Amino acid sequence: MVEVLWFLGTLAVSCIVGFLAHKAKIPMGAMLGAMVAATAFNLITDHGVFYNELRILLQLLTGAMIGSRIGIEEAKSMKTILVPTVMLLIGMVVLNIAFGAAVFYLSELDIVTSLFSVTPGGATDMAMISADLGANTAYVAILQILRIIIIITLLPPIFKAIVKKTHYREFGGTIVRTEEAKTAGREHEQRAASPDEEHPHDSLPVEPFRYNRRETILLAGLFVCAIAGGLLFRLLGVPAGAIIGAMLFGIAYSIVFGKAVYPKRMRPWQQVLAGAYIGVSIDKQTVASMDVLFIPLMIMIIGILVFVFLISLIIHKLSKLDFVTCLLACTPGGITEMSLLSEEFGADTPKIAVMQTVRLVLVIMIFPFMIQTILSMFG
Repeated sequence: MVEVLWFLGTLAVSCIVGFLAHKAKIPMGAMLGAMVAATAFNLITDHGVFYNELRILLQLLTGAMIGSRIGIEEAKSMKTILVPTVMLLIGMVVLNIAFGAAVFYLSELDIVTSLFSVTPGGATDMAMISADLGANTAYVAILQILRIIIIITLLPPIFKAIVKKTHYREFGGTIVRTEEAKTAGREHEQRAASPDEEHPHDSLPVEPFRYNRRETILLAGLFVCAIAGGLLFRLLGVPAGAIIGAMLFGIAYSIVFGKAVYPKRMRPWQQVLAGAYIGVSIDKQTVASMDVLFIPLMIMIIGILVFVFLISLIIHKLSKLDFVTCLLACTPGGITEMSLLSEEFGADTPKIAVMQTVRLVLVIMIFPFMIQTILSMFG
């Protein structure tokens, strides 16, 4: 009974601070605020509690959410970007191993934490998955959040300078001056503005859930299918099976029955729960050893720059995509963020959105297996 009260206390402070940060429009505010609140609560009381069953449920919901984004149209459109996506995947694997090894050999982090810290996936997803393979979840979450912050603050000015230097961009099949492309991008953004625009950094670009019979049944079917797939993969012992199974079964469901509208109001709740889970894992010993993250952070920054520009240049040279589109498609900064930047710079937003979605799906589906294989090879 006492443990339940501590759990409720942890959840309460996480929700309050998480939603305040969300309302303040802080990037990833719900997760970041909840993590800070849960960390403070755990450090002060030494009794932060988060049940593992809730973490598994969170993974199932996250898999369902990702699955809801890929329907028959998205599946068909992947044909046009097959080669760039394959090149992106190969680059992700090679550079993830290279920079993960660099973090491991040059810092005090273990190999699992090192590899997950530089994996180009979502901050929430990587933190939740890394726990299944024994990584230091707190370190992974902190470095992943810092990665997002660095990408949002550092790369857009660089991309803007590149766009200005090229002078011309292709927009809507027509070659136009950069400023005209920006204007066209802004006009397109205004026409296609989503209801989630209030929180562009931690919302999914989806239409609102209307609570009618059809959408409710479609969403219920998605949840049932995703939960069944996640639990099946977990029972089979698949690494990160809950989220991978839910995601794959969710994608299959969306392709067969149509995409369900995932309620935007669920997103911050999921981020709050993820932040609470991560915050509880941060104790006084973790805080005392936080200086060990400096070298991994420097390596990660170098890794981001090398990954984005090297892979983008290769894809640009070997495909018909323009360089700015390649840059935004390869930047591991989130679907919404890169889509918004794409509209600003007049790049090919649909291709970027699809490639970003495929990148996230492939990272979640492949990287846990890859990391487990590396662990098996080197003991």
